[in-house]
Amino acid sequence: MPTEEKLKVQSFQVVISILPEKIDNFYLQKYNEKLAKEKLQTEVLDTQLKFSIRHYCYGSVGMTKEWLLYDNTTSAEVVVEMMFNSMPKALYACLLSA
Repeated sequence: MPTEEKLKVQSFQVVISILPEKIDNFYLQKYNEKLAKEKLQTEVLDTQLKFSIRHYCYGSVGMTKEWLLYDNTTSAEVVVEMMFNSMPKALYACLLSA
């Protein structure tokens, strides 16, 4: 096994040993909901935005795990760029716009 792939697998194993999948998704979802509420200056998010946050978090965690385990050719920078490019425009505007 090449060194880079070994490192990815070891990193993944550390992440999995610390946080089960449900906690990863839950933490990411709650963090992004909090960020959206702060940016929108509201205490309540509409159903569509909450769904978009949850959907994107589950996909991001799943794709990151897949990349760590099986993709030994794509750089971290490219993966991050693809994740941001895949984010729905409404979610990007809410979470990442200035």
